[in-house]
Amino acid sequence: MTQDEDDENENIQTEIDQMKSEALQKLNDMDTKMSSTPPATIRTTTDAATSSTTTTTASTDNSSTTTVPIRKNPSVSLPLDPMVEQLTLLSDTSWKMSLNIGREQGTWMPKDWGVSGDRLLINLQIDFTGQQLYKREDFLGGLGGARILKIKDNQMTLSPSVREGIQTIRALEGGWRVAKGQGPMGTDILRFYLEVEERISHTDGDVYCPAGRIYCNCGYFPMNRPDSGRKQRYREQLESMEEMANGLQSEMEEDTAFFSLGKIQKSSELMRIRVEMQKTAEMYTAARVMEPDGSLLKISNDGRTGLTKEGGICCKVEKSMGTEYHILGRFSIAPVNSRDSR
Repeated sequence: MTQDEDDENENIQTEIDQMKSEALQKLNDMDTKMSSTPPATIRTTTDAATSSTTTTTASTDNSSTTTVPIRKNPSVSLPLDPMVEQLTLLSDTSWKMSLNIGREQGTWMPKDWGVSGDRLLINLQIDFTGQQLYKREDFLGGLGGARILKIKDNQMTLSPSVREGIQTIRALEGGWRVAKGQGPMGTDILRFYLEVEERISHTDGDVYCPAGRIYCNCGYFPMNRPDSGRKQRYREQLESMEEMANGLQSEMEEDTAFFSLGKIQKSSELMRIRVEMQKTAEMYTAARVMEPDGSLLKISNDGRTGLTKEGGICCKVEKSMGTEYHILGRFSIAPVNSRDSR
């Protein structure tokens, strides 16, 4: 290969990288419309001294810039933005799921659906791949950061009922995406879906899973974030205030005078402490939502990601006035260990 051909190939690769940067910016712009989080501004510049193309990320206040080199070698991956990396920690991990489908409070499924209390228990293994998803799905909230979800062997297993044995059900791959800040108290939510080709049910049962896409969501917590210490701090404050309140209450009970200025002062102080306790308890509850206890999470095998061990399932129903998501049930999830994957 001649030098001219090498230069031409290098120029072509540079143009491809620039196109990818522009495409990524467009995806980020689309996500911005769905989220209050402002995206980074991406622009390309050429350094005449080195003839290398770079991508510069500027903060919204123009106070600082970060320069990331664009690769010339197509076999070398572009470095991830730290914020993007937080949302991709789940990539290339495998999990086992159990879908528990049946009537739940608040569902908009038909009135006779699942009234008997019967449930469908469906087991499967899923892989959150790092492959870009190009099929648009409104449930995910955008294409930026959306990736392919695969089902092991494209199969799910329906647990037996009194009248039927185990059934094997074909399932198609779907997609997944982390919705940043869309959960309670601004936490992140993992949204994903898979697809079944036919309705799932037991013979003579009144509960079924309709054919089509099954949508799931649960909490998503990167484990590389430092502990803020807020839970511990609020808990200690509550314990201290409770001790003070109990002390004041005991002193008031021991004061048997018909009229006591000290008793009135203590009563006022006790009321103030109880108001503070209520505020602190609310902040403690919020901190527990934003930084849940380990007992509420299932941690990926690499220790980088925690998912709430239970989540919700729904299906999409198109109405004349718009789209509705009807609750189908709940699911449990856990990482696949080495023995499970054999």
